[in-house]
Amino acid sequence: MSTITGKKLERASMERLEWIGVVLSVLMGLTYLFEAAESLPSMLGLSFLLAGLGYVGAIVLALVDFRRSLLYVAGVVYNLLLIGVYLLVRGVNDPELVGPHGAAKLLQVVFVILLLVLIVRKR
Repeated sequence: MSTITGKKLERASMERLEWIGVVLSVLMGLTYLFEAAESLPSMLGLSFLLAGLGYVGAIVLALVDFRRSLLYVAGVVYNLLLIGVYLLVRGVNDPELVGPHGAAKLLQVVFVILLLVLIVRKR
């Protein structure tokens, strides 16, 4: 198996739902990085860049099985904060919520639900 910073990838220990979570994380990370590319050098673009890099970091941590249960809890908080900040900045009645931005937020809600299921299953 390959190694990342001295830890082996723990692919065999991951359940199907965890792999779905990895795929959702990749999609959301790419979405945020794409938004960052369009919005930089503004503060909003920087926040999109940091959000996208947060997903990349979470994927790496999950793949090396670094405290996965704690990572799920952090993922719930992280995504709820991202959704909350978006709604505070753009507003609930943002017309962009119908379209790609709305799909991204819906994807985040699905991801939060998936993480909550994984948290309950691990107990």
